[in-house]
Amino acid sequence: MSDSQTTSILRGTFGLPDYVWPCVYALLALVACWLVGPLDVPLIADNQHYFFISERFASGTPPHLSHFDPKNALSMMLTGGAIMIGRAFGMLDIYSARLLSVLVTAGCYALLWIVARRYARSGLTAHVAALAAFTYNQFIIMGTVGARPKVFLVFFILCAFLAIQARRPLLSGLATAAAFLCWQPALLFVGLAPLALILWDRPIRSMLWFAAGFVALTGLYEAYFVYHGAFWEQIEQAYRFPSQYMSGLEFRWGAIRMRFGWITKTSEGISLRSVVPSLGLAFVAGSMLWLVVRPFRALLFLRERPEWAYMIGTGLVALAYLHLDYQGFPDRFIIEPLLAIGFAMLVCLPLQWLRSSDRAIGPALIPLIGGVSLVVATIPRLDFEDFRGAVLPSQLRVGQRVAELLAEDKTIWAIGCTHFLAFAKHGNWVPYGFFFRGMDRYMGERFGRPYIPFVEGELPDVVLLSRGKLEGIATWLPRFYERVPGEKIFDSAVVFWKKREEPLDHVAGATYRSLRVPTRKVGRQQPAQTAQPAQPAQ
Repeated sequence: MSDSQTTSILRGTFGLPDYVWPCVYALLALVACWLVGPLDVPLIADNQHYFFISERFASGTPPHLSHFDPKNALSMMLTGGAIMIGRAFGMLDIYSARLLSVLVTAGCYALLWIVARRYARSGLTAHVAALAAFTYNQFIIMGTVGARPKVFLVFFILCAFLAIQARRPLLSGLATAAAFLCWQPALLFVGLAPLALILWDRPIRSMLWFAAGFVALTGLYEAYFVYHGAFWEQIEQAYRFPSQYMSGLEFRWGAIRMRFGWITKTSEGISLRSVVPSLGLAFVAGSMLWLVVRPFRALLFLRERPEWAYMIGTGLVALAYLHLDYQGFPDRFIIEPLLAIGFAMLVCLPLQWLRSSDRAIGPALIPLIGGVSLVVATIPRLDFEDFRGAVLPSQLRVGQRVAELLAEDKTIWAIGCTHFLAFAKHGNWVPYGFFFRGMDRYMGERFGRPYIPFVEGELPDVVLLSRGKLEGIATWLPRFYERVPGEKIFDSAVVFWKKREEPLDHVAGATYRSLRVPTRKVGRQQPAQTAQPAQPAQ
């Protein structure tokens, strides 16, 4: 089906020009996010400490100084900027952060339609791709909860695809730099840009403009950390730590097969959510077979459409990376737009027989467009039961209690729940508020075992513990602290520990498991002091 045919059919059937459709899908994405419940859905999982970093940025503390985090921080800086703007209008920080995140999520769906339209040169394919992406309920949920770097990553990747197709090398460099500054593996999209640029009319000039865009934005980003005296700490956390302590590449067949199930969402059986990624990968496999069987025709196609060389190359490399190192479902976001486009290409192939009957294509689109109402209404809630145990207002009440304790000059070290400090607009006792893969070894080598948060010989008044797996914590926490009543928030046991007047000589039988037992109430203690540099364990 030709581009002109499709455009005329869409206008003849619905009376809407192409520029209207991105707005339509952005609006549908806003509806999907609203169904998740941005006003009351709680902060969950890693979004909690991303929000904390964003709030600290808005309050003047650079990322990597407020909180140890191995990701680049552009998305958190953008969220912090939204928080600053929201404060000028009296908006709660969490709602400012979510407003930006929801708008970025909606922008992803608009951009996906445009990218599919221009790459496939088919309006029908663009519709199917955009509709298929609504099965990505976890993406919609993370976009609604807010402050998730890989939601911003998808937005900038789609901007890069669009700029490459439009042959705008400077904009391409800026977009890929922004993606890289959200998550380091997006550097793959930078390294493979020459696959397209070398096929342009002026490849050397294009590569120089691309490099200029990338260097300009990255340079401004690094200049911020230099200005605030945080450059080396940023390098330490974003580059040395991931490369030395988080490297988890596994070439074992069993691990690769397990990650394939995660990527296709078939690890727990076939469901509605596994259709799009599975068929998207089927299209990728078919494309590779075409390259092998008809290499000359394939190369001629890529010569005429160099943007496809870039999309195929980055998609394959990103897939390979995920099969070797997959830490959680947000990692999959990096390839989900490509799988949606692949799915649409595969689904639309049988519809080619309709090319001789233009009027039949309009009715064919009607159930696709109409069916999205069912998808939008149901898909975002498929995982909603995972966090129905708490709502945002209950978390805000705990944050208010934190503010009250701060007013009493209490200090707090929050582990795994720094968002309570963010609600109170306050920093952590030490900038280690969340522990993930590699942190035990890193903390042991940097500070000694076990790590104890002495700052100028003092400990915080209260330790707020949730999802904290710091090695050795059970050997000292019960010695210096005693548990106080707490309550269960979300699916984690958030437990308060109050500093003892005199430390115990020893703690018999203390185990980490004993620290994880939920207690009844949690809303009674939570302070925090501006993050200070940690001292070696005494």
